[in-house]
Amino acid sequence: MRDDGEICLLTPIDGVPDESNLIVRAARLLKSYSSAPLGADISINKVLPMGGGLGGGSSNAATVLVALNHLWQCGLSVEQLCEIGLTLGADVPVFIFGHSAFAEGVGEKLQPANPQEKWYLVAHPGVHIPTPIIFSDAELIRNTPNVHY
Repeated sequence: MRDDGEICLLTPIDGVPDESNLIVRAARLLKSYSSAPLGADISINKVLPMGGGLGGGSSNAATVLVALNHLWQCGLSVEQLCEIGLTLGADVPVFIFGHSAFAEGVGEKLQPANPQEKWYLVAHPGVHIPTPIIFSDAELIRNTPNVHY
């Protein structure tokens, strides 16, 4: 923590300015909910491919919101953090939620889920695909029937 109010990302990501980095954006957004003039030095060590569709940036934002809410003693509930997180990205709330969930809406309506444990293999072809491009595809079907388990 810092007492000068500054948010400093100690491990910047090449090609991603702080203004667009979800880590910094989440910290600055949460800061507006805190009455304390605190800041933070944030360091992250992650090995997920950017644009790989694994929610790396969203999980970073969620982690920052949860951690700084605690450190800055903002006192925000999980529901409030999810509302804030939704402004950063549709899948941020599921990472704040913290366990498996069924999501509806754009990802903000979460119901706990207890899926059977399975093994998955995730292959990354080395191609960066921005999430907005995927979800703006005209062939993406959005009217699938509800799944009940």
